[in-house]
Amino acid sequence: MKNAAGGPDLKLTQVAKVTGMSASALRVLAAQGKLPGVYRLGGMWRMRREYLDKIRTPNAEIALARASA
Repeated sequence: MKNAAGGPDLKLTQVAKVTGMSASALRVLAAQGKLPGVYRLGGMWRMRREYLDKIRTPNAEIALARASA
């Protein structure tokens, strides 16, 4: 699915590679509603590309780590 940013939305496995987080941790956060810009498509979690920069900042990584603890 293409988004307003022009590129296709990302699978959580792709987000994991970019962020250095594990895909399973991202899936847990997505299921808990703590991961911005994610949705399910055909049983798979996807992230809108424009939200990737929001979780790549140092403060966001700290907040996500605390949320998953």
